[in-house]
Amino acid sequence: MTENKNTVEDLPELPADLQEEVNRELNQAPELSHTILEIWQSILSNIESNEGEHISPRYANSIVSNWPRLSFQEVSAYTNKYFTYLKSLREILTEEIAKDPAALERVENDAEENREHYLELIGAWQERIEMWEQTWQSDGKDSHVTLAALADATSFFVGAQGLVEHLSQINFQFTDEDREALRQRLLAVKG
Repeated sequence: MTENKNTVEDLPELPADLQEEVNRELNQAPELSHTILEIWQSILSNIESNEGEHISPRYANSIVSNWPRLSFQEVSAYTNKYFTYLKSLREILTEEIAKDPAALERVENDAEENREHYLELIGAWQERIEMWEQTWQSDGKDSHVTLAALADATSFFVGAQGLVEHLSQINFQFTDEDREALRQRLLAVKG
């Protein structure tokens, strides 16, 4: 019996879709060609085009299924509020990028070289969400619509596919000191 002396380096290159599957299976993050800032700038760039789209029965059913207090007639109001929240958070991202446009070019050491931008973005987004939560009125006529849109917009940023998850893919380190600074920042917003 002959011994197989092929190494990983000797193996042929896999097609991209198969390589992504292998990376997922091996729990390895794919090499990024854009910063997380640029990825989020792109994600949030199509809000207006999505706003103008017809609300499909499938979309409406999905929203009403997730939020049983909403009626189909309220899906349009929910969608408008949701996109308003996303645009507000996009504005914060745009302002952060404008402070240092070269940040979009720091792909190789994104987590380290853009660390201050990510910390500011996490803090500013959390502050904005906290302010929205503080102004929400449970007895308002459309409080259920506002709450659903706010919860979904918040989840969009901090959920399983959100900014925090994307940052973990580049090994961004959120230290105990960072957590404490964020806690203090949010306490200041709460007053």
